[in-house]
Amino acid sequence: MKKKKDLNEQIAFVITFHICFMQCKNMLVSTSEVLYTLNSKLNLVAMILVLLLYGRLFLFDSRFRLMNKSIFCIICAIPIWWGFSYLIDPRLFIDATFPYNYVRRQAITFIAYCFPLFLISSYVTDVRVLLNKLYRVVPITFIVATISMILCIVNPSSSLDKGYSMSYGNQMLLLSVLLVFRYMDERRKYDILMFLMTVGYIFIGGSRGPLVSIFVLFLYWIFTIKPKWKRNLSAAILSAIAIPSLLFWKELLMLLYGILNKMGVNSRSLYMMINGMGTYDSGRSLFHDTLFKALNESPVLGLGAFGGEKTVGLAHSLYIDILANFGYVFGIVFMLLILWGICNQIKSKNDTARSEVIIMMGIILFPRGFFDETFWGAWPLWLIMGLLLGKKKVVRNNQEGIL
Repeated sequence: MKKKKDLNEQIAFVITFHICFMQCKNMLVSTSEVLYTLNSKLNLVAMILVLLLYGRLFLFDSRFRLMNKSIFCIICAIPIWWGFSYLIDPRLFIDATFPYNYVRRQAITFIAYCFPLFLISSYVTDVRVLLNKLYRVVPITFIVATISMILCIVNPSSSLDKGYSMSYGNQMLLLSVLLVFRYMDERRKYDILMFLMTVGYIFIGGSRGPLVSIFVLFLYWIFTIKPKWKRNLSAAILSAIAIPSLLFWKELLMLLYGILNKMGVNSRSLYMMINGMGTYDSGRSLFHDTLFKALNESPVLGLGAFGGEKTVGLAHSLYIDILANFGYVFGIVFMLLILWGICNQIKSKNDTARSEVIIMMGIILFPRGFFDETFWGAWPLWLIMGLLLGKKKVVRNNQEGIL
């Protein structure tokens, strides 16, 4: 039992370090011009550190020689699929012009970020250890998020995307979700204050997309409150705050926007909401139309690996990108299998920590998935897949489920 616990501790540390180091680095880079110029070097440092951590686990621990059959099949299928897609379209990994340059970027992201998390998460047998590690790193991430926000306010010209940073808003999501879940698990009152501050950070310096996930997070929080009278009371308090806010939302946003504007901060999200452009898709519908036209020419097989990238650069929709990669039939089947696996995990109630982490990743990813993310670059999706498939390893530890 001690040996298994030690392995879970090691895996949890590597996953937490990998996710949170990249999260903190991306927040700082997206709000600091100086660090932005060093982004390539910082990425190289990050890759070396992470490679050393993963190498230490996989090269010197014999327990990693045992692998779940499903994981093994996926690992074998990925290079075969990439190779087949390359044979069909030789420009896939070679061409550096738009939109093919996005293929190489997404491939690097997958290899350096998504694939390692997918693989290592399948070995986690006690997800409580991982959840505790993620909770413990929250203060560090919050401090970095606050420093990033200060950099954005003190030096408004560091806002690299004309008043907002999509990367900053997206990186904040994991911290916001962890704060709410840690409050639900441990009842630390100051977690609520930090959560509200992170929402404010997203409003000021982030894009609108993460706010959709924040809204879903609020709903999940309310509906999981027990007993029922506390849930009803919380809903009543939220309604008492929400109704006046909805009635005077424009005045409130204009007040906040005016204060920030005097400080030299131009919040794009606030500006668009005030001017009735809160639902403007920033041209995403054009990308989606182009993808569907290409997909309709090959509805069964799809466009192959990186189909979205080689067609429009970025699909700006996880679900459409999955269809572009797999085709309509296999794409829908893939999404249904993921949904079925998540529902089964939540219904089983025999591993609540695993369910919590999967729900967290789902809140971060799936609401935004309608207008953001890609199949190969969505690390929460690959982490979910690793945890779902890793569940079988626990059940069949001494049976045929191990290679």
